[in-house]
Amino acid sequence: MFKYGISCSLEPQPKSAPTHHYGDIETTCAEIKRAGYDAIELFIRDAKQYDANRINAAMSAAGLDGCCAICTGMEYTKNHLCLISEDPANRRAAIDALKAHIDLGAQIGGAPVVVGIIRGSIPDMSKKDMYLGWYKDALNELCDYGKSSGVDIFVESIMRYINNYLNSVPEAAQFLRDMKRDNLFLHIDTHSMNVEDKDEYVRVYDAMDIIGYVHF
Repeated sequence: MFKYGISCSLEPQPKSAPTHHYGDIETTCAEIKRAGYDAIELFIRDAKQYDANRINAAMSAAGLDGCCAICTGMEYTKNHLCLISEDPANRRAAIDALKAHIDLGAQIGGAPVVVGIIRGSIPDMSKKDMYLGWYKDALNELCDYGKSSGVDIFVESIMRYINNYLNSVPEAAQFLRDMKRDNLFLHIDTHSMNVEDKDEYVRVYDAMDIIGYVHF
């Protein structure tokens, strides 16, 4: 049975941001519950700045089932961190930032962590294997870290206008299957699928063994 959540940010965002609610956690949770949703999706950065006890209390007071996922795109768009950066210090900072999201997820009911645009785009396709190697290394480290605290990792298939690899559902699904990690799942997005996947029903059916999360 599906549970339905809606994305929110606890800091101001431009109108183009993929979030629907803004403001303090207490007001946001109450509004989401009144709108009929089951859970909250947190769109945040710098996870260490948030008080897990306050988030838990707000979700509980509103009667929500919890946090359905933590989205991490602002670590890329605002903090400029990237898992395939050619700067080793930037790659390490990106992994460490995601570990902080995992820590927060563990404290708010085991909320999974989305790895989306923080993977960045490959700047030179002649070196694709090198960049994919860095990406796999990062995902393996994050899976190991999340495993110890019961947090799953969701990797998003994103259309070509945002990232230039792992765009379609079949491509991303096979990439994740090949990694053989039991806490690593596919996050699909109907907006990206409308661009990349000709028959969305078939794509979902074929990938249902690995799908963990859906954005409508």
